Amino acid sequence: MVMEHSVSNKMLVFCIDIDGTAIQFPGEVRKLYENPDHFILLYTARSESIRSTTIKELFDRDIPYHALAMGKPRADFYIDDKNIYEEELESPKPKKILLFSGGLDSYIAYKLWKPDLLLYCQLNHRYCRQELETISKLNIDHSTLIIDKKVSLYSEERLDAIIPLRNLFLVSIASRYADTIGMGVLSGEVNGDKGEDFRSLSEQLLSVCYSNSYWCEGRKINLVYPINNYTKAELINEYLLNGFSIPELLATRSCYSTSAIPCGQCSACVKRFIAMTINGIQEHYEVDPRISPIIQEFKKRFNTYDDKRKKEIEYVFGW
Repeated sequence: MVMEHSVSNKMLVFCIDIDGTAIQFPGEVRKLYENPDHFILLYTARSESIRSTTIKELFDRDIPYHALAMGKPRADFYIDDKNIYEEELESPKPKKILLFSGGLDSYIAYKLWKPDLLLYCQLNHRYCRQELETISKLNIDHSTLIIDKKVSLYSEERLDAIIPLRNLFLVSIASRYADTIGMGVLSGEVNGDKGEDFRSLSEQLLSVCYSNSYWCEGRKINLVYPINNYTKAELINEYLLNGFSIPELLATRSCYSTSAIPCGQCSACVKRFIAMTINGIQEHYEVDPRISPIIQEFKKRFNTYDDKRKKEIEYVFGW
């Protein structure tokens, strides 16, 4: 093995990390070394004091090279487990971001959780314009609001306003801005993409995607449900106990329709009506939520709800 060679102007210099690459792929290093137009420069972050130990290790592993550097020198190409395109590695984003819709739940979560950033994803769903108009009027720090337009899911929206995989898209987009993502999930939610499995698996998947690599230093993503100890009625009560404004709460919007006034017929309106009624707050709807067709769906699913939610529904509707 040749320990030190001079390099000519015609040779390509390959700077190869020892621990991250050469030891893992010795065969590839040998192939590069066999080309007479290649100059192999091995480098390591190891201390200069263990140079002789490093040389012996390379000899024992049959890893050839022309020069050895303790530190990262200048070269034409870098071949290691870091970024080879001279771009900065993506680093951790130690901030809290809240998925924000301008609805009652996310507004109260904003007040109680105090995130660093708010994220509204403009998915081009049918009531998107109404949400944006509502957000523009809310008492929030608008300098922290991000309106992201990367993804359009208009074609995926069902008649009942459900967008399959919506929350998976939302947390993925949110991960581009912060390491800790807050979702306004309440106690007793029955949807799969608002449960503990979704939370923990999303964390795992995104953390794997952002694991240490040639483009990323490594990021640990945390998905949290900051208001999941409350039902919607309990959440409003907590908001009021903290001295927050009822008019500000009434300025939020929780409706799947495109009408100027909340429809009173969709599930979002009926859930809001129940919670507001329990807290003694009245609102105006196009149609009285007590006669909404969606109530029949509530009756069908009643046994799937937890005890707290059952009691709230029974209290308002007298079942």
